[in-house]
Amino acid sequence: MLAGLAEAHLTLGEPTEAVATAREGIDLGSAGGCLYNEAFAQVALAAALLATACVVPRAEIESALERAEHLVASIVQFFFSETKSARQVSRLWLWGSRFENPVVDV
Repeated sequence: MLAGLAEAHLTLGEPTEAVATAREGIDLGSAGGCLYNEAFAQVALAAALLATACVVPRAEIESALERAEHLVASIVQFFFSETKSARQVSRLWLWGSRFENPVVDV
């Protein structure tokens, strides 16, 4: 939810608030073990950092995106192990901070 709120702040032209909200989402998602929320918040943070007027270290943006990719891989691995099937894998897509979880044949 906080990732969506961060996106709303960005849309309103409030990048500083977007960064703070995304960081809060990361902290809460991580503390609560909610990989989905943390991943979305990491993507929102990267977008918010890119929108700030001040110079942001590229490493911070890359770190947020790398962490999001790691979380998505963990989520996919979890779903794969839960299906116990080599023919059916849950796939996650982060696109515009929207979540889809289609089941596809591999």
